[in-house]
Amino acid sequence: MNIRIRKKPMLAALIFAAAITAIVFLAIMPAIAALEGVGDLMREQQDKIAGYEKKIQAARDFAVFRKAEKSNMEKIGQVFVDAKMPLDFINSLETLARDAAVKLDFSSSVQPQKGAKEQPAISIEADVSGSLPGLRVFLEKIESSPYLVQIMAVNMQIEEGEAIEAPAAESASTTEAAETTMPPVVNAKAHILLKAYAK
Repeated sequence: MNIRIRKKPMLAALIFAAAITAIVFLAIMPAIAALEGVGDLMREQQDKIAGYEKKIQAARDFAVFRKAEKSNMEKIGQVFVDAKMPLDFINSLETLARDAAVKLDFSSSVQPQKGAKEQPAISIEADVSGSLPGLRVFLEKIESSPYLVQIMAVNMQIEEGEAIEAPAAESASTTEAAETTMPPVVNAKAHILLKAYAK
């Protein structure tokens, strides 16, 4: 009988331990798993908040930069040709041609197409004629103009003129007269294709 009495408390303790273990696994473990899920969710939210704070700070920094660089930003906007009214750009090309002492005749222009993924641009074709150095100066002036322009093609024909003699003084010898002969004038005609980037 003593043996049976001693076994009963052990049996009750085992049953109690099994019941506690079952309660832990059935009730407490899902709660712990839920808490871990809440912790993961909180970490994700903290990461999102940190990302938003970085974006807000970047926007603030850009606002300060934009305010400080406002004049430079306006200058950047001026390098683009107004697609609706390219008259300013055409006038500037005519001024450059006058400065380079060449004749400029526009043959066609193509307006930018809507919906294009690349930067809109106006294509302009023109015929230029004058001296070869003047033509070279004209092309250099286009490249250094305040507009964002790309010279796409230049088809050039060179025409060599006759040598021009400078008027000789009455007392000049024949050798001095030969030295005053000027080199032949080299004239050129060119058909150019320009691509002016538009707003």
